[in-house]
Amino acid sequence: MSASPQEPSPAPWLEEIRAVVPGEIRETSVADVDYPLSTLTTGERAEVRVRTDAGTHRLVRKVARSVARSPMLAAIPPEHRAVLMDALPWRVEPDVYRSPMSSSLPEGMRQARCPAVIDLDDESAAIWLERVDHVPGPWSATDYRDAARMLGRFAGADPIGHIVDAIGHPTGPHQARVYWQIKLCGMYLAAFDEGSVWSHPALLRTVTPALRRRLDAFIEQVPTLLTEIESLPLLVAHGDACPNNILRSVDGSGFIVIDWAFFGRNRVGFDLSQLVISEIDLGRMPGARLGELQDLCLPAYRAGLADGGVRITLPDLTRAHRIQLALAAAVASIPVERLTPDAVADPALEEYCRQRITALEHMLAAIDI
Repeated sequence: MSASPQEPSPAPWLEEIRAVVPGEIRETSVADVDYPLSTLTTGERAEVRVRTDAGTHRLVRKVARSVARSPMLAAIPPEHRAVLMDALPWRVEPDVYRSPMSSSLPEGMRQARCPAVIDLDDESAAIWLERVDHVPGPWSATDYRDAARMLGRFAGADPIGHIVDAIGHPTGPHQARVYWQIKLCGMYLAAFDEGSVWSHPALLRTVTPALRRRLDAFIEQVPTLLTEIESLPLLVAHGDACPNNILRSVDGSGFIVIDWAFFGRNRVGFDLSQLVISEIDLGRMPGARLGELQDLCLPAYRAGLADGGVRITLPDLTRAHRIQLALAAAVASIPVERLTPDAVADPALEEYCRQRITALEHMLAAIDI
């Protein structure tokens, strides 16, 4: 997490700060947190620096809120809004930080320290966290391997299982199905059916008729693939285990994991999807590296599961991962939200599409499509 150089007026949350920071407050300053992704259940993020007689405290204030308060809700088709609000309970993340989970995490994994969670009203809460110093920049192969093993240990941790069953995301066991039905069908399949997306210049040289036929074949198989996934064992999952949410500690002691809004029970291997695809989706990694990351992360995740006594063969884990990744990311590899008429002559957009389609071809081939 990094702060922008803007520093608005002194913190408007003095009463909250007094509940978070001991001692007499001498000075405060606030800066917006520069975070590249928006979510429906997150309001503002701000870095707060507080000086007291005892020293300086560096904190982050994050607001978790009901989906009903998100301006992004206007972009969701009306017929999906009620289902979406049920599927995205905003209280999961505040409840995680109120829980004893931080003392139960496996080796190499910790949470940002949380001095307080303060209810603001019936539909929002302020989560106060330590400002985490972490190693910035691209991950190494070792980083990916270590993170995958950590997520495997986390998935099979019995103490975490008791916590997730008490407060975890209620749609977790069916998250792939819910995500497909609400977002992917409502946004991507509708754009595919309308048809104009395929004539966009950014796709004309990258999406062949053969690839479109393969994508159509995948879409036809989705109901069967969802049923197959929902027969797999349920384990603990962070729910959004991308490098943006897994911060490398500066002292080399492991990872600080943040953003717990999707913490829940998910199918075995679930957390590997975001781990391997996120940087490609964000345009920060070539699509051709997807196979390399999978080869690194699958055995490491399996070893982490074994650390916690969970046994699964590598072929079974690989199949589970490949299907879940395709369900989450295949149709979304066509970035319909960015294929606007004013972007027709954008070389950067064409290259971005090319990288994502390289990953898409790999995903489809991996499940024999």
